[in-house]
Amino acid sequence: MQFSLIIFALAISTLLGLVIIPSIMIISKKKNLYDSTNVRKIHNGKISRLGGVSFFPNSLITLSITLAITFWLSQDGLISIPTHTDTAHFYIEFLLICASMSILFLVGLADDLVGVRYRIKFIFQIVSCILIMTAGVRITDFCGFLGLYSIPTWLGIGLSFFVIIFLTNSINLIDGVDGLASGLAIISLLAFLFVFTKGGLIYYSECCAALLGTLAIFWSYNTFGDSAKGKKIFMGDSGSLSLGFILSFLLIKLDQNVGSPKNPLGYEDMVLAASTLLVPVFDALRVAGLRVLNRRNPFLPDKNHIHHRLNRAGLGKMYAMICVIIFDIFFVALNYALAIFLNVTWILLIDVLAWTLAHKMLSRRMKAYEVKNHMAHDIAGNQFAIKNPAHYGMCLESNFIVTKTPEESALLGNYEIHALEDLEDTEDTRDLGDAGAPTP
Repeated sequence: MQFSLIIFALAISTLLGLVIIPSIMIISKKKNLYDSTNVRKIHNGKISRLGGVSFFPNSLITLSITLAITFWLSQDGLISIPTHTDTAHFYIEFLLICASMSILFLVGLADDLVGVRYRIKFIFQIVSCILIMTAGVRITDFCGFLGLYSIPTWLGIGLSFFVIIFLTNSINLIDGVDGLASGLAIISLLAFLFVFTKGGLIYYSECCAALLGTLAIFWSYNTFGDSAKGKKIFMGDSGSLSLGFILSFLLIKLDQNVGSPKNPLGYEDMVLAASTLLVPVFDALRVAGLRVLNRRNPFLPDKNHIHHRLNRAGLGKMYAMICVIIFDIFFVALNYALAIFLNVTWILLIDVLAWTLAHKMLSRRMKAYEVKNHMAHDIAGNQFAIKNPAHYGMCLESNFIVTKTPEESALLGNYEIHALEDLEDTEDTRDLGDAGAPTP
């Protein structure tokens, strides 16, 4: 019966996605609600970025119906809820996470429509964190990392605060190629669905299923849709912030249930689910570190993410997405196998080593491709053709940034390239650096 309820939730979510997502594209066309294009973005054509508008409402409708049926069946004795599942506590969590996601959904929608500064988004993310953590959602177990298991409440609260905000923004940051963020989220939700079902935590299994169906429909339109026919859509911040928040919530809830004598879930299950999130987390850490090292604002956008680097190495958008997803699956399979023999600390060290080696190989591939095609990129990751041989030599030897506007830089040989130390460290200059020169 529990499995039937999960299938029921998945079916409702899929059906709602099939109805609502095409409707969003029709409305976007009628109201001309399309994503703006600039040199930092790699798409062409008029594409709506309101796909994420379907995520939270669809999930809320699906989960409300499914949870109501689950509660009725349990009251009538037709379904048995495991004793370690606290129904009353879950409904408190459910109400508070609905409030938290409503806040993030509205902030993300505002950003998709008119734009919201990152400082404002951070404030509302903090409010959402406080709301959900009042229900006791916090990290309680280190799963053996650095030899630690149970941790103090104050440390768990601080770490939970960091994990929720960081993971929410990591999903948002990696949403730069068709099908990438949604594809990674689908892999994560499948892993969480498996471990929660294994542990008998039916409520959280239904949470995963309630989002999976809609996300799968969105992924198909986002990846294979034709923008010329108005059949393509982006998730926007309303979608990426909602996805990141729910994944961080599920991760912390899993942490609270592993290693418990009342629950069959083991630390290898935590490794399995957490491994699905390593790619966006590692990518966000790497990009933020590069911005700081280059004396740039770590919160301003650029084109140094892994999918941008794959593009600069000569791979198209589709192949870049496939490569990143394969790498994510590689982490999941490797870590789940290693969890049988190694501590979490050693597993994480191996992951960091694999990530570093992969980027070293990618850097060599990028350099070979750029040398062959007489191209270069600045510290913001903007790639462009080099017309002046003197500039090409400078690009190979030092950090630089393109300060001409995209329109001016598009003129033959009209690049204005400066060494980084020659630029004034102002927000205006950094914004020009983020814009950079057009990608050929």
